[in-house]
Amino acid sequence: MLLNKADRENLQARRKKREENRDLAERAKPILSRVLLDDDGPKELHCPITCEIMHNPHIADDGHTYEFTAIERWFALHSTSPVTNTVLRTKKLIPNYAIKSLIAKFTEARNEEMARNGEIARKRLQASLSSSELSSCTPQPPYRRRLVHKYRGPK
Repeated sequence: MLLNKADRENLQARRKKREENRDLAERAKPILSRVLLDDDGPKELHCPITCEIMHNPHIADDGHTYEFTAIERWFALHSTSPVTNTVLRTKKLIPNYAIKSLIAKFTEARNEEMARNGEIARKRLQASLSSSELSSCTPQPPYRRRLVHKYRGPK
């Protein structure tokens, strides 16, 4: 099948656009994974009040899981759910052991991955530097700031 010049140009433009979209998708994967994982893990492991990974997750009467200290502070001021804003029948909290074990597994896996990535970066640095350059990379003492105390006058 023979294509005229306009059809060939259209086909080439579509192929080019498809390749650009693939490149864009490849570049977006790490960004999307950071957004979906929030660099701190799945959103389900985060407290809706503090927006941080929970250490002591507890289930409230509304069925949502919260960090224990955060929900206790909330209950000191409110009798409603922080998520649904409905009045709760009870302020009783139940430990959520399932989420706690998921958080432990996630943090362990993340720590292993960070250690692996650190080891890979160290090996790449060693490979890129010669032995003379590596020996000259001795750590320097940290810069020490002088503390300046303001005169506050007589008390």
